[in-house]
Order: sequence, then structure tokens, then C-alpha cells
Amino acid sequence: MRTTLIKFINTIAFMFFIGITSLSAQTTLVDPEWEFFDDFEGTVDNTFWKGNGVSMNYGVNRPDASSKVLESVYIPNSEGNGDSWSEYDFLLGIDAVQVEISFKMFTPADYVPIELNHKFFYLWSGLYGSYYSNIAVNTETWSNGVVALPAIHTSSIIADSEPYRSGHSFNTNQIPIYEEGDGEWSTYQIFLELATEDGDYGYYEVFKDGVYLTATYEPTLNNWGWTGSNPDFDGDEMIPYATITSDAYYNQWGDYILSGGNFINQGTLLGWANGDPDGGFLVDTKFLFDDFRIRANATFGATTLSINDETIENTISIFPNPTYSTFTIHLKDETLEKAIIYNHLGQQIKKETTNKVDISNLSNGVYFVKITSQSGKTATGKVIKY
Repeated sequence: MRTTLIKFINTIAFMFFIGITSLSAQTTLVDPEWEFFDDFEGTVDNTFWKGNGVSMNYGVNRPDASSKVLESVYIPNSEGNGDSWSEYDFLLGIDAVQVEISFKMFTPADYVPIELNHKFFYLWSGLYGSYYSNIAVNTETWSNGVVALPAIHTSSIIADSEPYRSGHSFNTNQIPIYEEGDGEWSTYQIFLELATEDGDYGYYEVFKDGVYLTATYEPTLNNWGWTGSNPDFDGDEMIPYATITSDAYYNQWGDYILSGGNFINQGTLLGWANGDPDGGFLVDTKFLFDDFRIRANATFGATTLSINDETIENTISIFPNPTYSTFTIHLKDETLEKAIIYNHLGQQIKKETTNKVDISNLSNGVYFVKITSQSGKTATGKVIKY
């Protein structure tokens, strides 16, 4: 039940950071088994990117000509009925149970949120589509009339011919992914961890510029829209374990489905924009991408937490994590001054001045580490003692 434990700990960490320090905690892989990076400066790698995409231009110059980028163009009504389409599909190099994605994206100044849904990214295995894939997780944006809000949608084959679908689930705090007339670059980070076994559940989270947007463990997550309330909905159970079937089979619609499995091996950047006849893009809308990175594990590996606040931009690493005795703190381009250990109540229980910290005498559980560098910068992370 490792994923359930980590998911619970992230929920506690989120509440701790918001209530105590207003920090944002992003999950990252410590030592991934597979990694891909593209700055779009060279030739396209067709072992990762599938074909030329739809209305995607690889390696075009940024407006200031400082570097090359990936360009996505939404042409008004290109698909009819107010809909537009631009996407780039990709293949992971492994069947992944943990996936971390980060990229920079420019939202144009002439961007206006469309009336209905607009795909942001999509991760899956098997056949495409929530009724057909082994497992699928995607984020779409929906307009509330002012900005584009993120929605989480998931599906899994949990028994032959019985796909689970979560519906579109919103963070009722209404933190936007895109804003009208943005005209700026932002950095996005997505983390997904699948369930470890039947009866367990995975989790995933989305950040923008180090600021938390939404996650399956978000307390206000709701599948009745961003203003409704569904007392029977539990975001913690949005990503169930995908059944591994022994043979291919026909689903209830008569579609031939290959053997399922609890893994992710494909993805899509952006996608269909469902604008409705009177609510689609009105002008050619061009999104730009740079520094696209994806890291993944085929087996469950260690993760760490990177924290961003007003005083520090560097990523901290705490490893091994979880640990039963000691852990090491690594600061990029900084030297440690002190590390203060807090329990889940926010009570200080230990102070260290070395990068290696011994917690073997502490009880099992979650601890928070506030780190101060010799230059006076601070960051906070969490460590799990087992």
C-alpha cells in the first residue's frame, strides 16, 4: 500500500505548507530509470515524438529569435462546430508506474478561454480513449467565463469489460492554468504515481511556476464542477489499480481490447479544443513550448520534494526517502547552515548543522525539514521515517 501512504503524506504536507508556510511542494523522482529531454534546437527525435503532430511546428524561432521552440497552432473552427485541434503525441521508453513531466509554455497575449474543454495533456496505455485504455490520466481546462481552470479526468480497466471513469473533477479553489491575455512564459510540472496493487490508488498533481494548481489529494476536489458539492466523491480514489488481464477481450460496446496493465507508456501534449459554435478560438492562437523533460520509472522508486517560496529557487533533495535511520540533504549551489526537524504538529524536535541527519531514534512517521543555507535562503521538505 505504498502509494496510499505517499498520497496520505502528500495531503498532510499540502495542509502543513498552506497552513504554516504557504510553500508549494512538488514531487520529483530521485534517480529515474528513463529520461527524455528536448529543447527543440536540433532534429526531431521520432523514437519519442510520433510523426509531425497536428498543427505542431518543431524547431521554430522564438519571437525574440533567442532559441528554437515547439509551436502549437489552434486555427479557428478547423474541425467545425467551433472546435480546433493541435497536439503532439509521444511514446515513453518504458512501461512506467511513476512519471514526472516539466516544460515551459508560452500563452499568447491574444489567448481567450474557449467556452468548453481544452486538453492540456494526456497520459495512457493501451488504446486511446477513456473507455478503451488500460489506464488514462489527463488534465483539461474549462472556462469559468474569465480564466481556464484545470480538471482531472481518469479511467482504468478494473475488471474485464468494466472501465472505471472518474468524470471531470475540479479544484473548487479555482486556480487557473491559463489566463486571458497572458502573454507570458510559465513552467509546468506534472507528477503521476500509479497504484501498487489491487485495492490501492495512485495520485497525481499539477504545478505552475512552483505554485500548486490541483491534485487528486486536493481536499476541495469535486466532480460536480467548481461550485457544486458531491458528498459521495473521493478524489483519493480517482486512480485505481488497472487490472492485468490474461487475454484480449471484447468490451461492452463490442470493441476488441488488448490485454490491460497498470502502466503508462504514451502521452499527448495539448489536444482537442471543444469550443462550441459560438465559443471557440476567434484568431490563430499559438502556444510555444521549450525545455520539455519527462522522467519515469518502471518500478516504484524514491521520490523527493522540491519546495519553492519567495526566498529560494533552488531544488533541495532529501535521500534516501523514505528512510529508517539517516538521510542526506543536498542543496544545489548552496551550503547548509542548519536543518530543523519538525513533527506533524509543527513542533521542533531536532536541529542539525551537517548534511547527514540521523533520525533513527525517532518514531515512524512524517517529519518536516526546514533548511537554511549559509547565504540565508530557506526551503522546506518532508522525510518519511519507517
